[in-house]
Amino acid sequence: MKSYNIKGDRDKHVELYLKMFSSGFGVTEKEFNVLKFFVQAYFEYRSKVNDPLLLWEMVFSAKTVKNMKSSVGISTSHWANVKGSMIKKNVFKVHEEDTLYINDLLIPVEEIKFNFIITD
Repeated sequence: MKSYNIKGDRDKHVELYLKMFSSGFGVTEKEFNVLKFFVQAYFEYRSKVNDPLLLWEMVFSAKTVKNMKSSVGISTSHWANVKGSMIKKNVFKVHEEDTLYINDLLIPVEEIKFNFIITD
């Protein structure tokens, strides 16, 4: 079996992973940048918090959202539209307690194995 390795830092890994997997969700360039920001926040907070619900509350806290809007360059009203669009596209999901979180498929993992099964 042939193996391919892609090496890079965490930011490069996140970007490549999201480019590969977010395309299936139909995200726009702006949505991609928003997603990338929140995934990076996820990794930043993940090492500090053990409770998954609290982790997502931190990732989508008012402070983090404010930093994202500044970094990505969107207004509060535009954020509301982008968030709604990303929920409709199943990129973001809403937990029972109304906590926003990122679809598990879009959280980068260290290793992925693909098996191609070809039938005739």
